[in-house]
Amino acid sequence: MTMKNYILILLLILVSVGCSRKQRSNEGFGYGNYMGYETLIINADCPFLTNGQFNQAILDTTKMYRFDRDTGIKLLKVIQRLDYKYRWYRFDLDMYHNREIEDNTISFYCMGKLNLQSNVNSFIIMQSHVPTIDIDDGFGNSLRLFNIKDNKICSIVSLVYLVKINTPLCPSICIKNKIFKKTKMEEDYFLRNNFGDRFKMKDKEVFSTFKIDENGFLEFTKD
Repeated sequence: MTMKNYILILLLILVSVGCSRKQRSNEGFGYGNYMGYETLIINADCPFLTNGQFNQAILDTTKMYRFDRDTGIKLLKVIQRLDYKYRWYRFDLDMYHNREIEDNTISFYCMGKLNLQSNVNSFIIMQSHVPTIDIDDGFGNSLRLFNIKDNKICSIVSLVYLVKINTPLCPSICIKNKIFKKTKMEEDYFLRNNFGDRFKMKDKEVFSTFKIDENGFLEFTKD
């Protein structure tokens, strides 16, 4: 490669690093829309949250409604069945055979409800997994949105996986005018297919926006 080519590559890298790097993408988004395959009745005194309350929330399990064990098992069964049936994360079948459904290290909490559609019950539910081995302290802490209509699950949306539960949800997941924005940062490299990981660029902000429609289904938006 000539010196002229190296200089050109260097200039392109400098320009790219200096630019704002945002990209809309719905790839790898954990969700499922279902045509009433699973019945789920949730009887919990969960408060309704405004957009501001959701965006400013710092999760605190001591202030959340904790589901009893029977309801927790039902939630876990539903998540596992739907995860595997629709292959959100392409888990190995053996994982489901070997994992005990009545896992006493898993607890479920109701953070609250959102008024997204008049005929849809939208629950924000946190699954907290207390690790039994020395691993990351955020392992298993996840927040999902359950949308239920006529006691049938219409959709489940994975909102965020938490490294630490005492950090604000926004800007990772925010809501405005009933539109969710989910954001994550990804490492990016200049012409990775050609040069591998030699030329690191500014981290890329990948985001997606979506809403819940009148049928309780997730619908991506361009807002």
